[in-house]
Amino acid sequence: EIKSSISEGDVSTFERKVKLYEKKFNLKIDKKIILTPFANDKAIDIAKSFDIEIVEELKE
Repeated sequence: EIKSSISEGDVSTFERKVKLYEKKFNLKIDKKIILTPFANDKAIDIAKSFDIEIVEELKE
């Protein structure tokens, strides 16, 4: 998912979307990534608990 900024609610919503996708298509998602330039500390902590990677900058 790509977002301009994320909060803890956005992370929880993303996790619910992943679970729904897995259930609907009977697939297992191997890697969950949120790309954002701005993430608050609590959102980062929640993402870690869901095994979601937050990428805050791109490297060339």
